[in-house]
This record gives sequence, C-alpha cells and structure tokens, in this order.
Amino acid sequence: MKNLKYLNASGMPTGGGGATQGGSGTGDLIAMGVSTIIGLVSGGISAKKNRELQEKLGKLSLKQQKELEEKMLATKSELERLNIMYKTFAVLENQKLLDSRKGKQLTLLAVLGGGVLVLTAMAIFYKKK
Repeated sequence: MKNLKYLNASGMPTGGGGATQGGSGTGDLIAMGVSTIIGLVSGGISAKKNRELQEKLGKLSLKQQKELEEKMLATKSELERLNIMYKTFAVLENQKLLDSRKGKQLTLLAVLGGGVLVLTAMAIFYKKK
C-alpha cells in the first residue's frame, strides 16, 4: 500500500506512520476502553436506581399504595380530559376553516353569476342595436 499522509482541518498531518501511528492506535484503544467503562458504570447506576425504586414501591404501605393509585388515576383522567378538549378544539377550528372556505366560495359564485348576468345583458343590448 501507499504511505498516505492525511491532513486534518488545520492542515497538519494526522500521523502518517512510524511511532505516531502506534501512539494514535493506543490512544484510540484507551478512549474506547474509557467509554466502555463509563457505559458500564452508568448502566450499573441506572440499574441500581431502578432496583431502589422497586424496593421503595414494595415497602409502601397499603394506604400509600392506594393514594399513589388514586393520584395516578387522577392524572390519567386529567390527561384524558385534556385530550378530549384538544380534539374538540381541533374539530371546532377545522369547522371554522370549512365555514370560511364556504363563505369565500359563495362570494366567488356570486361574483361569477353577476358577471354572467352583465355579459348576457350586454350581449342582448348590443344585439338589439
């Protein structure tokens, strides 16, 4: 293979061969290892948090569980109510747009009808002359 020399954005070579290439490869391996370790640690932390949450939910008393369930139902019903309101407003807005369009269509038809009547009257008037 050819010995290619690549330039980065600053115009400096990126490490064409010899000792610099070995250093670059080692740096890549270290970066990959660090990112893997960070991923494992963050995964362990989130798994630990999930486990703690499950334990806390398990330790809740019956009264607390009922309160939590009631709050969740209230939140769910509130979301459903908001969803119904949104759909109602969307339908009303759509109806307004349709009514506006019908109004414009009626105006256009009235203007066209008036124009046809004027042209017919002019044709009759000039035909008699």
